[in-house]
Amino acid sequence: MFGWNIRWRNCRKAVGEICSCVQRIYFTIFKKNMNKFQFLSILLLLLLLLSFGAKAQKKPFFAFNENNAHENTPLIKAEIKKYIIKIGAAQQEEILSSLLSKDVNPSHYLTFAQHFPKAFDATKRKKIAAAFPDWVISENMDFSNEWSSENGDYYSFCGLDFDEDGKADLFLLPQVFFGPSPGLAIYGYQKGAITYLLSISGDIVFFKKQGKDFVLQYAAMLIENTETEILQTIVYRAKSKSCYLDSKIYYATQTQIPAKLNPAILFKTIDSVTVRYDKKLNDSIYTEEDYNNYELGFGTKTIRGNVVAVYPKNASGYILAEDKDYAFVVFKPESNFLASSLRHGMENFHFEDSELTYEPNPKPYICGWVEKRWLKKR
Repeated sequence: MFGWNIRWRNCRKAVGEICSCVQRIYFTIFKKNMNKFQFLSILLLLLLLLSFGAKAQKKPFFAFNENNAHENTPLIKAEIKKYIIKIGAAQQEEILSSLLSKDVNPSHYLTFAQHFPKAFDATKRKKIAAAFPDWVISENMDFSNEWSSENGDYYSFCGLDFDEDGKADLFLLPQVFFGPSPGLAIYGYQKGAITYLLSISGDIVFFKKQGKDFVLQYAAMLIENTETEILQTIVYRAKSKSCYLDSKIYYATQTQIPAKLNPAILFKTIDSVTVRYDKKLNDSIYTEEDYNNYELGFGTKTIRGNVVAVYPKNASGYILAEDKDYAFVVFKPESNFLASSLRHGMENFHFEDSELTYEPNPKPYICGWVEKRWLKKR
């Protein structure tokens, strides 16, 4: 009860300071005091703005399934199949025309074109030849960069209609990557415009309807054993009829994932901290030979021992689980680390303005275990 009284007094004090501030600002501007109606109107407007700001700061989606559960692919494909629709001629034309005005990856465009043959007429071919450099595209339009069913059980090109309005909201484009290995390029609508979301070798490992929204998680394929695991979440928001990239998580293959995640709690570090893949203090030094020795099973490369990252004081993120002296956390992308060993050879590659860039896009949340004594909950 004593604690509640303190919080109530603090709340009243804060409200009083806000009211006083509103009155001072009004007097400064208009050189007169407010009447009661004006005061209540402005105060209500401020409260509405604060409420809107709180809603806008929606927490990202975080989830981990057991070992990314690639073996669940048949079950996930069966769920996704429920939303596959035949894409109409009008939408085909709109997509091909819209993408030509953007810096789209040519192989992605040609994948769309291959599946929209009627919309892809001679006029479009001439426009494409003018839009893309000669080294990218030839006169005969080679559509070979698609992982076919002959190469194994994988996704076929499809459009998914989540809101059942007869138009596809998200598109899965099977692609061939380094190896060769299968993967997807994924496009979706944002505010009415077709938009590139991601392109990487891997698989969909999570798909779920949440109310009217949908959540999809894509796990990148590990090309070599020292690379990091990547989970990229894509969310379809029914209210805005838009698909967005949500959280992208980097974590070591050795990471000890909690059996259950709690609601995310904001934190800030009170000193520099080390992020580990499990709840042990291990600062051993390993060599390149150690990591390349598959029999030792080291997995993702570390800075040392089980340390995957180091963050400075005042870094922030979310606590997802707690176990005695440790917390399982994700650090926000804007919290710049001092050091990290988490890398993936394909993830940093994306196509932009006809140039290859090597910055992660978007930046990832880095995940692991941290000693709780260095965290201050907010």
